[in-house]
Amino acid sequence: MVLGFNKYGTLGTDGPASSVPQRVGTSTLWASVSGAQYGVFATQSDGSLWALGTVGAPASFAPFEIWVSVANALNDYCAVAIDHSLWCAGYDADGELGDGARTDEEELEEIAP
Repeated sequence: MVLGFNKYGTLGTDGPASSVPQRVGTSTLWASVSGAQYGVFATQSDGSLWALGTVGAPASFAPFEIWVSVANALNDYCAVAIDHSLWCAGYDADGELGDGARTDEEELEEIAP
């Protein structure tokens, strides 16, 4: 269930802003969720990682790992895999991803094993 402003389709619903929780998709397996201005990311109990919001309908990605948690900020996100490794992607001009590269990453990259 999501609620909020939905200016950029962040909530993954077709509707406008909502102060009442709305269901996203049909799954009942959601385990954790993290939201920011441009997107919402979530994990399911099967370990899959999902993007909601600006991608339209909920979409699973990064299937090569089993994910236990996810967190995001304005333009970047990080996820923890079942082996406790940390993976991040997004805007990195100011070192947000913590890899020392200061290079934006479109795909998840391992930051710490």
